[in-house]
Amino acid sequence: MEITIKIKNEEKAKTILSILNELPFVEIKKSKKANSSRDFENLFGIWKDRDILATTLRKKAWRGNASIYF
Repeated sequence: MEITIKIKNEEKAKTILSILNELPFVEIKKSKKANSSRDFENLFGIWKDRDILATTLRKKAWRGNASIYF
């Protein structure tokens, strides 16, 4: 069985982890934060040197009917 626990207080999280570490039948896997700023910063510049305009994206998104909404 796998369980995910989110603990808001870091000090209490450390206490709970230390208790769980003492149990021989518990395996703890640490994961990365899903929305870290580093992940976001990795996206900077992905459209660099590409000729893409907001109006073009809107037309594709609204299947050519962008003028109705904008």
